[in-house]
Amino acid sequence: MHNKKISKSLVSGAIAAAIAFQTLSPAISVLADETSDQPVPEETTEVAEEMPEETAPAEDTELEQIPEETDSEEDTPDTPPVYVAQDAEDYIDKVAALTCPDTLIVAAAEELTAANAESVVEYNGTYVLSYGSIEAYNEAVTEAENQGLSYLTSDQITICGTPGFTANEPINPDGTVKVAVIDTGSNNANDAVSVIGDDPSDYNGHGTAMCNYILENAGADVYILSVKAISDSGTGSATDVYAAIQYVMEQDVDILLLPLSMKASPNNDLLSDLIGTAAASGITVIASAGNNNADAGNYIPANNPGVITVGALDEDGYKLDISNYGDCVDYYIRAGSTSEAAAIYTGKLISGVLEGVETSYKIPEDTINDTSVSEEGSLSIEITPITSYDDNGFAITGTSVSGNHVRVTWSFGTHYWSSTTRSG
Repeated sequence: MHNKKISKSLVSGAIAAAIAFQTLSPAISVLADETSDQPVPEETTEVAEEMPEETAPAEDTELEQIPEETDSEEDTPDTPPVYVAQDAEDYIDKVAALTCPDTLIVAAAEELTAANAESVVEYNGTYVLSYGSIEAYNEAVTEAENQGLSYLTSDQITICGTPGFTANEPINPDGTVKVAVIDTGSNNANDAVSVIGDDPSDYNGHGTAMCNYILENAGADVYILSVKAISDSGTGSATDVYAAIQYVMEQDVDILLLPLSMKASPNNDLLSDLIGTAAASGITVIASAGNNNADAGNYIPANNPGVITVGALDEDGYKLDISNYGDCVDYYIRAGSTSEAAAIYTGKLISGVLEGVETSYKIPEDTINDTSVSEEGSLSIEITPITSYDDNGFAITGTSVSGNHVRVTWSFGTHYWSSTTRSG
């Protein structure tokens, strides 16, 4: 009986277990399917493995490029781009736009690397370099010197007269003789440009006066081109005058008036060379002798052999006390300054009326005879001026003794004198 119950219980348990297994089987099958069908972790693993491969090169590239960009930015001020002017108009526009006061002009046969320059303008093989500090400018001058380059520094050049306007003379729009005047600008000209800004107007008066002196003496057949290269104060830079002359040489002018002066030095040989080139090209270049009461041979543009140099006389025909003189002065004209004299001569040359144009000036014929008697005998001193010149102030230039005669020659200002002393 108990065995039957046990057997029955076993059978019943087996049946229940079978039923339970069948019930769980689908769930286990689904779970097995989900477990076996798991590509996501594999894809995730692949993505995780691929991400470093894609990211790492990008990070390395950025790290390598950053120093290169930094170096490039640091090099930019040292090697500014060279602006190549397309023509003379473009050239003076770019020069006029330069804002740094210290400029250097270098003549070079090949492209120039301009260390520390703020900007560079090139025209016909000439480079205008602009510097933001005097230190950088001085370094560039030293470097040009070391390389043996021809260069021009921005030394001061001044007008050879005083500020002040004169009454405007009539302008002839059809004038055929074209005259360029490099000065403080002009308010009375057929055409006017500037190399020191965009305003060619004259606020000093000197440039306008020069144009009026030309017009007054030339007659109607003149065309005035004013090129402003000198500031309102009457002073300017040799480099700006150089650029102005370059421009004028492209404008088919007949005459160039330079009523300016500066002390000659090796630093401005390049300017003197350009003036000579302009004269050799067929332009009649007229220059002021200068207002230093000194030998004009020590000043440019007066000392240039290619120019016509004009000094000034007073109303009596003696040399004006401020006028320079010497062998390089070609003509003298009665005027209040050598710039006025040069402008008047320009007009007279155009008209062909050369009355009042002199090749020399009067010398005072002062003779002093002083005779005194002493126990030693008589003393006679005779002073006679001679036509020689010196700009070294007072100096004894020679002595000689012959018998009882002592001859002493000295100079003071513009003349030599000699005296002979006789005793016994």
